Parts: sequence; structure tokens; C-alpha cells
Amino acid sequence: MSAQSDSRKKAFSYLQKAYSQAIKLNDEVLINTISGNYSIALWQQGRKEQAIEVGNKSFDFYKKQKDYSGAQLTVNNLGFMSFISGDYINASKLFNKAVTITEKYSKDLTPA
Repeated sequence: MSAQSDSRKKAFSYLQKAYSQAIKLNDEVLINTISGNYSIALWQQGRKEQAIEVGNKSFDFYKKQKDYSGAQLTVNNLGFMSFISGDYINASKLFNKAVTITEKYSKDLTPA
């Protein structure tokens, strides 16, 4: 096994533990801080349904907190996941949702 592969496994393990702890603490801010990277890591491991579930949960938290930058970024990432999977109709809907958030809340958006 390569050093890069070992490092990726270790990084994923840390993300998984951090996400589980954030869920246990029910800390929405911490969940959102971790969920973007965790969702992408899940996706890269082929755990696509779980990646989308984590992304959707994060999107809901961001909307609830009125963090429109986070919500826009999360729904855009979900759009890319659909696009990569070949689900172009859903990808289009999610990208459109990201654009709508950007247009509607542009004054409230902050750089990531």
C-alpha cells in the first residue's frame, strides 16, 4: 500500500470520527464545518448515497442558520455529484437552486 493511500485512509478516519462526534454533540456548526469534506470523501470511496445524505443534511442546517454561502456551496457540490453520476436532470435542478440562492441572497453571501 502506498504512503498516499495510507494518508487518505487516515484522513478519512479522522473525518469520520469528527463527523460522528459532531452528530453526537448535535452541534450544527461543527457538523457543517466537517460535512463538506466528509461528503466528498464518502463520494470518492463510492459511498454515494451516504455522501448525498450528508450533503442534504448539511444543506438543511445551512438554510436553518441562514448561512446562504454554505447552503449555496453545498447544493452546488450536490449538483456536481449528480452530474458526475450522469443524473443530468437532478444536476440541473441543483445547479439552478445554487444560482437562485446566489441571486436571492447575494448581499448576504460571504466568501468561503
